[in-house]
Amino acid sequence: MYGLIALGFHITYVVSNTVNFSQGSAMMLGAVLGYTFAVTLGWPLALAAVMSLLLCGLFGLVIERALGKTLS
Repeated sequence: MYGLIALGFHITYVVSNTVNFSQGSAMMLGAVLGYTFAVTLGWPLALAAVMSLLLCGLFGLVIERALGKTLS
């Protein structure tokens, strides 16, 4: 997992010559959602993982739509 995050940081830095730390917050959101669904609510692990992925994707879409119009 740490290797994938580091690879994402590296690719972002090579392409844009800046460091983008928002990947860490997206990973933390997925971890918190997964923990909440699996441990707190007692959902099966597969369902918790799928729901976490869907909600993280929705979060990314909302952020992209909201900030994409603002920055362009």
